[in-house]
Amino acid sequence: MASSEPSCDVCEFQHVLKSASIWCSDCDEGLCIDCSKHHGISKATRKHVTIPISEYKLLPTYITNIKQTCSTHDEKYLIYCNEPECACCSKCIVEKHTKCQNISNLDDVVKNTKTSNAFLEIHESVNEVAENIKRIRQDKNNNLKTLSEQRKQIERDFQQVRLNINRHLDKLQEDFILELHEIEKRENKKINQLMKALDKHESKVAEHQKNIANIKQHASDLQTFLALKQLEGDVDDKCQFIDSITESGVLNRVEIKFNINTSLTDIANSVLEFGKVFIDISNSSVNIVKKKQQQAQLIVPKVSSIMPIENIQVKLEQTINTKSSDVRGCCMLPDSRFVFAYPELNKVTVFKEDGRLTLF
Repeated sequence: MASSEPSCDVCEFQHVLKSASIWCSDCDEGLCIDCSKHHGISKATRKHVTIPISEYKLLPTYITNIKQTCSTHDEKYLIYCNEPECACCSKCIVEKHTKCQNISNLDDVVKNTKTSNAFLEIHESVNEVAENIKRIRQDKNNNLKTLSEQRKQIERDFQQVRLNINRHLDKLQEDFILELHEIEKRENKKINQLMKALDKHESKVAEHQKNIANIKQHASDLQTFLALKQLEGDVDDKCQFIDSITESGVLNRVEIKFNINTSLTDIANSVLEFGKVFIDISNSSVNIVKKKQQQAQLIVPKVSSIMPIENIQVKLEQTINTKSSDVRGCCMLPDSRFVFAYPELNKVTVFKEDGRLTLF
């Protein structure tokens, strides 16, 4: 942007510092209130174009840095040479451009620049770029929002996977503990049944031990002899009981052990990551605006071949007599018909292509 507080160049030349209130584009100087009054009534400068200094300060630096006087001769530019495309003062013409043929008055060249097609195209192009940047920024902001939503959804999905795994492992653990308890209960029942049988036989054996001791001490030989046969049968029964439980395997020692599923023990080595994150690239959804291309598409019809323009053949479709005067021009209707206005004949003629027109 231009300097924040431009000073009056006239006063500054007189070693007086005053703030400028207007800017003269022709003089390329700032003027204070007093100097601007004299500038506005002076014959040499009364037609100069001036703007308020507040408006001048809005101009970008690269504009305010453009000098309107020749840097070599310190004279005002008067001529524009189209060959090297440069502005020239009168001395430049004499020194460097005496042989140049394509020279124009600078005022004629710059006149209506702000309303020229070139300026309007630049203006539209800048607006178009700004609009495209806005579209791109909006699309990328949407992309950022989408990335955030996708990241949250992935986290939720993985949390659900983790929850399902935990639930599954909890169920496996529950089933395992239940089976463990059932096995212990079953084996305990077997052992307890054996223990009850042992208790029954043990009490009978203890009774026999007591009776044998009493017989040995107090019974007669006849009583002992007769009792021996009965004792032999009972003792033999008890020996057979011991033999039967020994052969049945119930005397084997029972222990509870387990084998853990190798998939669980190997999970730390086999499952090295919870998942894989990757980027999916898709085509851009930004609708880039290119007005020049749109205009070209509107003007140039779709064709199947290309023909030289001199080969275009049209046929008369309609002639409209008008009562207007000084009507002139040519245009193309949306249905590919051409309209020509003839001011001399005071009529408008409409032509239609014969199908061979492909480019114009």
